[in-house]
Amino acid sequence: MVEARTDREEALAQAQITIQSAESEARVLLSKARAEADSIRAAYEAEAQAFLKLKQDSMNTNAGLLSYMGVRAISENNNSINVAIDAPAKTKYTYI
Repeated sequence: MVEARTDREEALAQAQITIQSAESEARVLLSKARAEADSIRAAYEAEAQAFLKLKQDSMNTNAGLLSYMGVRAISENNNSINVAIDAPAKTKYTYI
């Protein structure tokens, strides 16, 4: 009877250790995930602010900004691109 009680107490203690270890690992993973999410969110926010400034300073229209972004995306891509939509804006070249 005493041996069974001791085995039970050891099993309960081991279960507590396992639970605490799992909870600790979960907290660490959650903390890392939150930090990564915050980093990604900050990067997208910075890019959005940069595009907003670019639009305000140079493009002045959503269509102009979309045209710029399309040209940029195509120029940075190494693969062929097939698009079947109208251009978002007409580019205008002015010689001074």
